[in-house]
Amino acid sequence: MDIRWAGFIAPFRWLLAAIDVGRHQPAVVLGAIATTVFVGFLPSLPQSLVGLFGGQPGMALGLLTQALAFVVALLVSPVLRAGVFRIMDRAERGQPVAQPMLLEGFRDGSFRPLVLLTAMGFGLYALLFVAMVLVAAAVTDAGSLEALRVWAEQLMALQAQAEAGKPIPPEQFP
Repeated sequence: MDIRWAGFIAPFRWLLAAIDVGRHQPAVVLGAIATTVFVGFLPSLPQSLVGLFGGQPGMALGLLTQALAFVVALLVSPVLRAGVFRIMDRAERGQPVAQPMLLEGFRDGSFRPLVLLTAMGFGLYALLFVAMVLVAAAVTDAGSLEALRVWAEQLMALQAQAEAGKPIPPEQFP
């Protein structure tokens, strides 16, 4: 029997290759990744700035931030992620790449399929949530659901207390 020694890092060669993907044109590859991450964080910026300057973000700002984050996640982020993969692929092949390639998905007709696939993913998450709620409702009795409602109300009251700046001792957690 002949046993071949592959070495300790053999299973991690894919990881080393993934880290090395930007070696040909690192400024463009890392810039595209940084731009995509920055755009993903943009919707939370107003709420973070209000909290940073000592204000209390209200319900309207929270809902606006969440709606903006959903729009960005649905319409912008899939195209930017596809642009990052295109840039990495072209850089790995040794072809010239530039930062404007990040936005090619908006021009070349791939916008609609990318957004549709993302919307289908969001829809699948919603269906799974509904299915989980229905299964939970089917296997529990009314007393358990009432206890869950009471627990959620206690938890929300504690959260409001924490947001007001009052510390919560651990023994108060339901």
